Amino acid sequence: MEQRRKCDCPGRRVMRLTHFLCPALVIGNLSSIGCERGNSSKGNFMIFKTAEEAQAHIQRTKITGDRFELAISGDFTFAGRPDTEGFGMAWVLDAIHAQDYMVDGFEPRGGYRLYRYKPEKAM
Repeated sequence: MEQRRKCDCPGRRVMRLTHFLCPALVIGNLSSIGCERGNSSKGNFMIFKTAEEAQAHIQRTKITGDRFELAISGDFTFAGRPDTEGFGMAWVLDAIHAQDYMVDGFEPRGGYRLYRYKPEKAM
């Protein structure tokens, strides 16, 4: 009877570690990477560079009031790649729709777009 050896090669160990490290890295990076600070007439705001950061921000935030604004970078990415097809923005919009807000237009600004949303009841 042939005995199987347990593979403990470096590649196998790395693969096992990625199951634990990747979520930790993503969670850690969401709090510090992917956004810049900007100013508007209503005060400071964040310019989101990644769909992951914008979506996490929306999920952490209870949207209230008659208006919600979200600044999205011109270099916006989804899953580490430029969001040329709009899948990242669709993912972000899904999180906004979950809080009963709908698109109310956008305004291009220097290097980013300021998207506006209103409650569904106001539309």
